[in-house]
Amino acid sequence: MEERAALEREVRAGFYFIGGYLCVDFVNTRHAEDGRVVEDLLGGPGDLARWLREAGVVSPVEAEAAAERWGEDEFRRAVEFRGSLRGMIERVAGGGTVRPGEIEDINGVLRGRPGYIQVVRSGEGFEGRFVAEDGGVAGGISPVARSAAELLAGGDLSRIKECENPECTLHFYDTSKNRSRRWCSMAACGNVMKARAHYRRHRRQRTRS
Repeated sequence: MEERAALEREVRAGFYFIGGYLCVDFVNTRHAEDGRVVEDLLGGPGDLARWLREAGVVSPVEAEAAAERWGEDEFRRAVEFRGSLRGMIERVAGGGTVRPGEIEDINGVLRGRPGYIQVVRSGEGFEGRFVAEDGGVAGGISPVARSAAELLAGGDLSRIKECENPECTLHFYDTSKNRSRRWCSMAACGNVMKARAHYRRHRRQRTRS
């Protein structure tokens, strides 16, 4: 029951939310192996709006309106931005560095996010909160770009990893104290790999006896 509950928290409406950063979760909407696309969870503007809703970026009403408003050109721009982020995440996970073009892609989305700072109550005091205006798909995915900026500015890039299940291509940010996380999800790949290792051990023992 606990494993099923954990998996339900990590997988919502068919999308994976195991990355630790929104930008990593966005990258995880496309699965590729050896440069070949295995599965793409974003098939069109409607899927993108649905992902933003499940990620908590927009409300259900906003997601429905966005799905009707965004066209194929805007969707293509979002997918191209995901491709830039994916290249960055894959390279960093392999020990590489972030390229200047990837930083410019992040800044480009952030520049296209219209809005304003609004003063709101926060507990017993006040805080300035950014209120986004409708900026098309750039406004919709701007929280993803902000997440990428936060990862680069305040995260530890050496903690970006790819799941060790050879059949999985999901990435995540390892928050464990001793950097020991190996799987995208213990409820999914972790248990699968443990079961396979258990089977191999018992098979070797039977072969020796």
